[in-house]
Amino acid sequence: MSEEEARAELERLSRLLAAANIDYHRKDAPELSDADYDALKRRNAEIEDRFPHLKRGDSPTDQVGAAPADGFGKVTHAVRMLSLGNAFDDGDVQEFDDFIRKYLGRGIESVAYTAEPKIDGLSLSLRYEGGTLVQAATRGNGEVGENVTENARTIADIPHHLTNAPDVLEVRGEVYMSHADFEALNARQMEKGDKLFANPRNAAAGSLRQLNPEITRERPLKFFAYAWGELSEPLADTQHGAMARLAALGFHINDLTRLCDGVDEMIAHYRLIEQKRATLGYDIDGVVYKVDDLGLQARLGFRSTTPRWAIAHKFPAELAWTRLEAIDIQVGRTGALSPVARLAPVTVGGVVVSNATLHNEDYIAGRDAKGEQIRGGKDIRVGDWVQVYRAGDVIPKLADVDISKRPEDAEPYVFPTRCPECGSDAVREEGDAVRRCTGGIICPAQAVEKLKHFVSRAAFDIEGLGAKQVEYFYTDDLLPVKEPADIFTIEARDNANLAKLANREGWGEKSASNLFASIRGRKTVELPRFIFALGIRHIGSEVSRDLALFHRRWNAIVETNETVKNKRIELAVSTWLPKFAGHNTNWIELFETACELREFELNFWNKLFKYKGVAGIGLLGNLRKVFGRNLTQVDAVKAKQIFELTFKNTKQYPDKYDQAINEFGTIEAFQCALVVKTDAIRFHWARFAGLLGFSQPEHLWETLGGWSTASKKLEGHIKKDTALCSEMLPLVGHGEAVVNSLIHFFANDDNVAALNRLLAHVEPQEFEQPTMKESPVAGKTVVFTGTLEKMTRAEAKARAEALGAKVSGSVSKKTDLLVAGPGAGSKAKKAADLGVETIDEDTWLEMIEGL
Repeated sequence: MSEEEARAELERLSRLLAAANIDYHRKDAPELSDADYDALKRRNAEIEDRFPHLKRGDSPTDQVGAAPADGFGKVTHAVRMLSLGNAFDDGDVQEFDDFIRKYLGRGIESVAYTAEPKIDGLSLSLRYEGGTLVQAATRGNGEVGENVTENARTIADIPHHLTNAPDVLEVRGEVYMSHADFEALNARQMEKGDKLFANPRNAAAGSLRQLNPEITRERPLKFFAYAWGELSEPLADTQHGAMARLAALGFHINDLTRLCDGVDEMIAHYRLIEQKRATLGYDIDGVVYKVDDLGLQARLGFRSTTPRWAIAHKFPAELAWTRLEAIDIQVGRTGALSPVARLAPVTVGGVVVSNATLHNEDYIAGRDAKGEQIRGGKDIRVGDWVQVYRAGDVIPKLADVDISKRPEDAEPYVFPTRCPECGSDAVREEGDAVRRCTGGIICPAQAVEKLKHFVSRAAFDIEGLGAKQVEYFYTDDLLPVKEPADIFTIEARDNANLAKLANREGWGEKSASNLFASIRGRKTVELPRFIFALGIRHIGSEVSRDLALFHRRWNAIVETNETVKNKRIELAVSTWLPKFAGHNTNWIELFETACELREFELNFWNKLFKYKGVAGIGLLGNLRKVFGRNLTQVDAVKAKQIFELTFKNTKQYPDKYDQAINEFGTIEAFQCALVVKTDAIRFHWARFAGLLGFSQPEHLWETLGGWSTASKKLEGHIKKDTALCSEMLPLVGHGEAVVNSLIHFFANDDNVAALNRLLAHVEPQEFEQPTMKESPVAGKTVVFTGTLEKMTRAEAKARAEALGAKVSGSVSKKTDLLVAGPGAGSKAKKAADLGVETIDEDTWLEMIEGL
C-alpha cells in the first residue's frame, strides 16, 4: 500500500466508521455487521500504525461511540465510558497478559483475571445518590451521553432504590433483549404493520432510546451490570469482589463470569462460553478479560480510549479459502524484504481480498520467531490452497494451508538472498526475523521509501509532496530528488532551467508555486520531526520525541552520541583488550555483538520460562555452577544436576519437578535437548570470539579462566555499557538498540555527508516540552535508581514525563531529584556528593499523588 493509497483509505474508513457509529449508537439501525465494523476499525488502526503521520484529526481510533442525538438531554459522565481493545486470537490474549506483567514489573509472575461474556447490547450508566436512582445515561461519545433516566426506570432488572450502597454509586452495564423476547416483539410489530427490527441489539437500543418512556415500558428489556463509574467509596479490592457486591445490592451479574489464573484458564473459559453461545438465549460477541486486582487496575490506568487492564476477546472473524498464485517481495526503507501473497480474488466478510501478508521467511517455512512450529509445521508454496483470515488488517493473513490440495509440482519457496530491486546481498542478522538488502543508498527501492518517509506527516510534512510526487521527482531528469537535501533546491534549480515545472503535464503555476512555498516553510522544523525524518532504524516517532526532550538541541545529540560511542569503546577496550593486545578489533561491532550475546545467554532456553519459578538469570546461574570452565561437555551427571537445580520443587511451586519430567520423559531426553542449547550458546560465543581474534570460543574461554568466568565478565561489561548508553537516552522502553542505531548512522560517512548537505538548508528548532504549571517536578531532571517496588521503571518514567519532568539515566550536576529504591548504590552516593535531593519511592508517590 502506497502512502497516497493509505491516505485515501483512511479518509474512506473515517467516513464509513463515523456513519456506522451514528447508525449503531444513535439510530440503532446498523448497516454493518459487528464483524465488519471490527474489521474496518482494526484496518484503520493497522494503517495508522504503518503510516502514523497520516493519522487524521477525526481518527476513528480516538472515537468512542457517537455524539448524543437531538431530543435527549445531555449528561456529562463523571468518569468517561471507554471502549475496549480487541483480541482476535489466543496469541493476542497471550500478548495482553505479557504486556500486563511487563508493565507491572518485578514480583508479578502471574495475574488473575475475570472473564465474562461480552453482551451485544447498549451500554448504560446508572447513577445512584443516597441509594436512589437519580440518572441513567447512554455511552454517547464516552464523555457526553443521552439522559434516558425515565426509560431506564421501566426496566425490571434495574433497581430504583439500593440498601447499604455507597452514597454515590454509578453502575455500568449492558441493556439487552433475549432471543425469545426479540422474536415475540417482532411478531407484535408484524401484527401492527410496524417496522421489524434486524436483531436483538437494535431492538434493545431502539427501545431504550424512545422519547416516550411508555413505549420503552412495553419492550422486554434486561440489564447485566459489569462495571462502575464514580464512587464515593470502593466496592471491594478486586473486580470479582466488586461484582459480588453489585449482585448483593440487587443487580443481575452474568453467571458465566469466572475468576481465571493466567492465560490458559482464560482461553479455556473462552472456549466454554463459545460452545454455550448458541444456547444462551441472548447475543454475545466475545469474552471480556479484566485484571482482577483493582490496585493493579489503578496502576495500569488508561490509554486515550481504552483501559490498559481489560480487553475483549472477539469471536473469530470470517475465513475463506482461495489459491495462492504468487509470492512477491517488497523492499522497505530500512531494506526489509517483505513477502506478500498474491491470491486468486476471494470475498471475505464482504470485502474482496487479493493480497495477504506472509510476514517473513520463517512464517513461509512454518516456523515462528522462536523456531517453534506453526500450522503444524506446514510450509506455504505457490499453488497452495490457503485459508485467508480477515480481521481488519491492512493486508489480511493466511490462517492455514490445505496440504491435500497441494499441486504435485509445488516446490518449497526459496526466499531470495539478493535484493530484487538492486541485486545487493540480502542478509539476515542474528536474532532478526527479517532479511534486509545491504544496498543502502544504491538501492532505488530503499531510497524512494526513505524520501517518502522524510516528507511524511509525522516528519517534515511537506504539503504537495506526497508519495506520487516523490516517485515523480526521483526519476525526473530535470529536477531529480535523490536525497532529502535535493528537495530544498528544487525551486532554485527550476528557476535555472528553461523548462519550468509549472509548464509540465500534471502541474500548473499554482501547484508549482504552492509546492515551492511549502518547501520554504519547512526550512525550520521541530526537533522531533527532524530526528524522525532521518529514518534511523529503531528510532520511531516516540523515541524521536524522547531524544528531543532529553537533549533539547540537535547539536547536543550529535555531541553526546560521539561521547557515548568513545566511552563505550574505551569500556570494551579496558574489558577485553588487556588480554589480547595488538589485535585490530572493530569495537563498534564488538559491543553490539556483546549485547546480543548477553541477551541470548539470558534467553537461550526461553521455552522453559513457562514453568513458574524458572527464569533466565537463574537458569544461566545453574549452567555456570555445573559446567564451570567447559560449557560443551554435557554428560549425564551434569544434565541431571542442571535438571534438578532448575526444576527443584519449592513451597510456592511444589509440582515443578513432576511437570518437567512429564514433558521431557527422561533425564536422557533432557540431556539431548541441553546439548542442542549449549551448542547454540557456543555458536554465539564463536562470533564474539572471532571479533577478538580467536578461531574457537574455547580458546577465548581458556584465556579468561573458563566459560563461566567469561560469561560473568560479559555480564559485568553489559551492565556498565548499559549505564553509558543511558547518557544518550534513558533506556526505559528503548534499549541499547537505539543507541547502537545512532552510532551506526553517524559512523557511515555517506549518511554524515547527506546529513550535512541537508543541514545547509534546514534548521532543527530547540525543543521544549509543555509543562504542567501545578506539577512539583515540572521542568526538573529526575533520576530513578535502585529497585522500585510499587511501580516499574516504565511506569515511573511515563508518569514523571507526563508531569513535565525530564527523566535521565545518570546523576550529574544537572540532576534536580533522585528517587532511590533499595540497592541504589553508586548513584545515591554520587547524588549525595553533588548535593542532589534524594527521596524514596513512597515520598515520590506522595509528591505526585492526585496529579
